[in-house]
Amino acid sequence: GGAALYRGLRPRAEQLRGIAAILIVPLLCAVCLLYATRQPEVEWFEKQVPYGEIASLTLPDGTHLHLNSGSRITYPSAFTGKERRIFVEGEIFADVAKDPHKPFIIRSGDVGIRVLGTKFNFKSYTNTDCIELLLVDGAVQFDIDTDTRKQQLRMEPGDLVLYDRVSNDINLSTFQPEHFKSFADNRAIHFFNLRMHDIALDLERLFGTRIVILDEALAQTRYFAYFTNNETLDQILSAINSDRKMKISRRDGVVYLSLK
Repeated sequence: GGAALYRGLRPRAEQLRGIAAILIVPLLCAVCLLYATRQPEVEWFEKQVPYGEIASLTLPDGTHLHLNSGSRITYPSAFTGKERRIFVEGEIFADVAKDPHKPFIIRSGDVGIRVLGTKFNFKSYTNTDCIELLLVDGAVQFDIDTDTRKQQLRMEPGDLVLYDRVSNDINLSTFQPEHFKSFADNRAIHFFNLRMHDIALDLERLFGTRIVILDEALAQTRYFAYFTNNETLDQILSAINSDRKMKISRRDGVVYLSLK
């Protein structure tokens, strides 16, 4: 069709040059479009924190994370798509950079968190029953997607969610965000209605000391405790045992807990 416009107006050689020009221009445009839309290669990194240590990490978007003992995070070298997605196993305190056009997504097994810009504490270790989310500032959506439960929870500052991955129970409560200190603040430690089984696993990671619970009744007992002065393991166990119903003993570097 383009060649017909030139028929009778130019010699054949010039006519052919016109056709070539018409063909080359779309080809060049296609090449330009290919280079313009090609995304940069994204590398994925993994960071693990040894027991007894904590670490900090700044992501490519400026989001700042604190990682507690025994935690692992997988994250990309750049957030190139429509969302900012990372994978977490363990406990993090996150200060998410605001970006209303690109939500920040955390995946941890069967649960996820979707935010735009906020501060929160999230704990999800694979060897503990309880998943915990405390919202300090902003707003988040907590997603549960298992074979037996699918639910989305919208949270506001001061909301605390405890999700039991074994029983599928959800416990909703509140805390005072203005008084909350995360593990990044002088190694603060909190246990909000946690079973002694999960508390012992947390303390093992934090202090690098094996803890064995000898009574199942004690393992299932729930406790509230909050420590903000860099307390030792002995001080923490003594405070939890304020009613003196628990026997605490050490043998060969292992701490044994039982009911009296």
